[in-house]
Amino acid sequence: MSQFAILRIQKLKAGVAVRRSLKHAFREQQTPNADPRRLCENSHHGAASVDEAMRRFHDRLPQKVRKNAVLVVEFLVTASPEVMAGKSRAEQDRYFDDALAWLRNKHGAENVVYAGVHRDEITPHLYAYVIPLDSQGKLNCRAFYGGADALRKMQTEFAERVGKRHGLDRGIEGSRARHTTVREFYAGIQRAESRMPTLKAEALKARELEPGSLLKRLVIETPEQVAERITHGIHDQFRPLAAAAGGVAMERKKRRQAETTAKAKAAELESARPLIEATRGLSPAEIDLVVGHVQALKRAKEVAAEAARRAAELVRYAREATSSALVRWARWAFQAMDQAGGDHLRVQWVEAEANWTDAARNGRDGAALSSETISRTLSDHSPGRAGVEREILLGAGDEKRIERMSNEMEPDVETTPAYRP
Repeated sequence: MSQFAILRIQKLKAGVAVRRSLKHAFREQQTPNADPRRLCENSHHGAASVDEAMRRFHDRLPQKVRKNAVLVVEFLVTASPEVMAGKSRAEQDRYFDDALAWLRNKHGAENVVYAGVHRDEITPHLYAYVIPLDSQGKLNCRAFYGGADALRKMQTEFAERVGKRHGLDRGIEGSRARHTTVREFYAGIQRAESRMPTLKAEALKARELEPGSLLKRLVIETPEQVAERITHGIHDQFRPLAAAAGGVAMERKKRRQAETTAKAKAAELESARPLIEATRGLSPAEIDLVVGHVQALKRAKEVAAEAARRAAELVRYAREATSSALVRWARWAFQAMDQAGGDHLRVQWVEAEANWTDAARNGRDGAALSSETISRTLSDHSPGRAGVEREILLGAGDEKRIERMSNEMEPDVETTPAYRP
């Protein structure tokens, strides 16, 4: 039986998406898979209503927000359905409390603006809304969860620090198994529940609701009330069986996906055999040197691709009619690229940045800009600064190799498109 810790995230980029998600969390909209009779079992941390949660959300947002920034990362924490069903309420609470403490420690308690536990659904689960602020107080989801490797590390860290404490394992790392969606999960449960028997009203004897007397009429159940009472009783008894049946089908699906993963891993190992043979007999120091060269090559490709992406982005921004700092830099950068024959690799970006900095600071291409605005614009958008963080990621010995390989390598992206205003 699978005993997996489950942690998933969803990125929300608009306030309306945050409100819509919160309305689901507080059950202010119809939730077909939730049992309204168990609504009182749900719990809330940090806010008691959608409006209060939205206020906390807005209070934590920085004053300046990029147009495409991730505003909230929504977390969902649970475990394999059969494991959660086997845990007592106290055990479930301890698991959710530890998960919430882990989230607060990772992102800062003040950035976890709201969290809650849903118990009115088949499988209890914790959900939390986190504003991804970095150490500088900026929205920076990419720094936390900017790629598949970052997400894998998060899954591993959660399983090690929270899951293991509650007898839960991490899923297969690198698995090609596709997560079962919420819709698929509840569709399986609802298919099982649809086969539960229901009783007809005419086949049952009605119960007395209130006894009659000389001054009071006898009150008995209507046929509809009888049918509803019996049907609810049957469903309450068979719901665990239905959940188990749905879980068996999912386990079969997961096993097939695990087999596919194992085959893929074997294929990856086979493809790596030439590299293994090439390094056979080398000393550990020599292998470290080979690894260093490979890492420098990969980093050079990343820098080249990022520079090309920034150049293409600047051409697009140069078409806009606004006078923002980004658009002004884009127009200046386009002129530099145009003079270099449309090739961003031939531009002397240090010189171009210095000239624009002087013009922007003294208001020669529009309103004067502050040094902070100029620095942030160049840091985020100049192709010449695509690899500014390389000094942190690599040693000084790799620096010259990156410069050389960046100039020799063609990026795996389209070249800078032509532009004529």
